[in-house]
Amino acid sequence: MFSLAKRLKLTCVSSVLVKSCFRLCQGASDSLNGAPYPTKLNHGVEMTLVRLALLSLLCLAKPAIAEMPILTGSLGQDVTTKAPEAYLRYIGSPYLWKLQPVFGLSLASNGSGWVGAGSALTWRPGPMRAFVRVSSMAGLYRRGGGTDLGGPIQFRTAVDLGIQRPSGLEFGLGADHRSNAHIYRHNPGLNTAYLFASFLLK
Repeated sequence: MFSLAKRLKLTCVSSVLVKSCFRLCQGASDSLNGAPYPTKLNHGVEMTLVRLALLSLLCLAKPAIAEMPILTGSLGQDVTTKAPEAYLRYIGSPYLWKLQPVFGLSLASNGSGWVGAGSALTWRPGPMRAFVRVSSMAGLYRRGGGTDLGGPIQFRTAVDLGIQRPSGLEFGLGADHRSNAHIYRHNPGLNTAYLFASFLLK
């Protein structure tokens, strides 16, 4: 297996290559239409590149232990509106290679809510009990008194950093980003920071 340093280098290189290829292709297309060469990627493309980089790093990692189904509860806050939010996720055992099914449901104090499903990847560096978990889900958003995100279809990407106790209990902190990936014209995005605890389901 690759060392952590090599994984980081490969991730950075792949991200740079993807960005360069995108700019080259977009530049060639815009040149044919008489538009100036692009100098900056839009927010949606930048977020996609970040997700690809994170997934590349985790896909190169080898899990130290078998992942068991867990139930994760989170208490967090919308970074922009400061509205508190409760977030519940079920993360199952790997069903395809290292991918774990994940289902999520969140409710905020302003009446907004979200429900969705997707996949997660967990990286545990060697015998250490620390871990990094990323997840990406597609779901439906109810605005309530919350932020107008452009429409009901919203994608949610999260990164969790945590520690696992010998008993299997996990706790840590995380952050996630919700957006519609420019399906709709209006796409402000929504960022949430939270504390979480996970319990094994035996």
